[in-house]
Amino acid sequence: MNRVKVQVGQCLLDVVIQCTGSIEGAFDMLAANPVLTDITDQPEAGTVLNTSAIINKYVADEYRNNAITPATGLAEAVTAGDGIGYWIINQDFIVQ
Repeated sequence: MNRVKVQVGQCLLDVVIQCTGSIEGAFDMLAANPVLTDITDQPEAGTVLNTSAIINKYVADEYRNNAITPATGLAEAVTAGDGIGYWIINQDFIVQ
């Protein structure tokens, strides 16, 4: 079984596609890594995960040969109450 190091901003599904070439490998990778609890997990950068079998060799080879590292997760945590969706007019958001 191979291992992969999670990069900044990678969620589990990014790692799955990178390693197996298909999203179909998500449950196999989840089963191979007891530290993960859900397919929507975003493991911390630097975490080493066990990989599962390659499902789509063409896609997996493209990612490996071109050094593609998908990272669709958040690189930084968003704090609650921050941003225009949380602002209140004339309190946090002043109209001039």
